[in-house]
Amino acid sequence: MTTYPKGFIPDLRRLRPWPSLRDSLWRNPDLVRLTYSELARLVQTCIGSQPCRILYVGPGLGHIALELARDGHDVTGVDIDQEAVALAKRAAETDPFPEGRGRLLYEVAEFP
Repeated sequence: MTTYPKGFIPDLRRLRPWPSLRDSLWRNPDLVRLTYSELARLVQTCIGSQPCRILYVGPGLGHIALELARDGHDVTGVDIDQEAVALAKRAAETDPFPEGRGRLLYEVAEFP
């Protein structure tokens, strides 16, 4: 389990280096762009541009869910990891790009 530093925001549009996260891609913005940003683009392409309701099981830190909401989709993320959900909520609450964003909710729960 990764412990995230104070002030960490898992947002693909607000990347910065986090050297203390040496076991995580988030340590380097270029690594995040090569992996998580590309994955977000792939998911967005598969879902399409027509706004829809999405249940995202296991969104982790919420960076892809946030991008989907920014595309106008209504997203509900369900994850068992309380710390990840707290970080995802903080990223959503401090989002500097809220215009046109769909609804974005996170719940801590198991989804067997």
